[in-house]
Amino acid sequence: MMKTFKNKKMIFAIIISQILVSGFIFYIFTNYNKSINENLVKRDMEIIGVLEEKNIDKEEIIDIVLGTRNSEDYQTGKNILEEYGYTKNMDLEYQKVFNPKDNIYIIFISVGVLLPIYFIMYLNSKRRNREIDIFNNYLDEIIAGNYDLRLEMTNDEEMNILKNKLNKTIGIIENNIRLLSREKIFLKNMISDISHQLKTPLSSLLIFNDLMILQAGMDEDMRKEFIEKSKIQLDRMEWLIINLLKVAKIESDTIEFKFEEIFVDDLMESVILNVREIFPKTNIKYRKTSVNIAGDFKWLEEALTNIVKNGCEYSEEKLELEVREGPIFIDIFIRDDGRGIDSEKLPFIFERFYRAEENTDSVGIGLNLSKLIVEKHGGYIYVKSEKDQGTEFNIRLKK
Repeated sequence: MMKTFKNKKMIFAIIISQILVSGFIFYIFTNYNKSINENLVKRDMEIIGVLEEKNIDKEEIIDIVLGTRNSEDYQTGKNILEEYGYTKNMDLEYQKVFNPKDNIYIIFISVGVLLPIYFIMYLNSKRRNREIDIFNNYLDEIIAGNYDLRLEMTNDEEMNILKNKLNKTIGIIENNIRLLSREKIFLKNMISDISHQLKTPLSSLLIFNDLMILQAGMDEDMRKEFIEKSKIQLDRMEWLIINLLKVAKIESDTIEFKFEEIFVDDLMESVILNVREIFPKTNIKYRKTSVNIAGDFKWLEEALTNIVKNGCEYSEEKLELEVREGPIFIDIFIRDDGRGIDSEKLPFIFERFYRAEENTDSVGIGLNLSKLIVEKHGGYIYVKSEKDQGTEFNIRLKK
């Protein structure tokens, strides 16, 4: 298959060089043939002059030199001349028709053909070497960690294709390095958060355990009290570890959400059931609807349960849940009439391990997990609150 040339400058140079070489060769051959013709005419003139001196009739001379001859004439002449060594294979220096200087035309033809080719090859090689130097310097910068550089495009389409692919490759490498750096920072922060959160319950467990070991005659009721407190701390550690793992998996994109059609009434009833097990006295109001959405039922249940539980912690009397349907989104409103959240604290409530001063029993991970889950579903969470006026969460999800 013939190679397709993409370098327009090279094609142009080749065409121009071919035109110039063809013209040069035509000129050389024209002059070469002209020289041979001049020598032949000169020889015929000399022969005619010699025959004229022999008093041979002019008409007869012209017929001999310029007339038509047959094969018999050729053979007779050949036999005579061969006796004197005049043959087809004799040295050209004895052939008067050819001028030894005419050999220079052959040299000119060879040079005229080869020189442009060599010149074009030289220019192309020089240009390629310059491009290779640019590539080498670019790769040296990349090895040194300077990933912001990009190769500039030129008029050379073939080199531009290579440069474009190399720029894309470096961009992918740069992005992967940044992702690895982010993952490293994320892992470091996660380990620091886990160790910090586990430190308090572990310390309590160690104290309870030491007291029970050191006080062999401890009262049975006190021992049971320490055991119950230890169980509370263990449950807290289990809950903390499970939820931290959930956060870590979501943030690292290792969880594949199973999107399916969800009946919002089923989702909300499951959330209410979960919360009533913890806050049985809270009056939770919900008006049923016929709205459907696409999402992962279990994870959305987790997100909404955390938010509703947070509302019950601030208001144990009543909680209102409402669903509104729009053309693209549905809005789930969760309202409580509790003590509200201070305006200066409101921007931080979704941060991991953030806790309001009034709620010291909270670990501060539930709202963070809810926000991550909703965002992975392409949704948003809005919140507005006023001191002593209650709080409203608005969860907006795609239909």
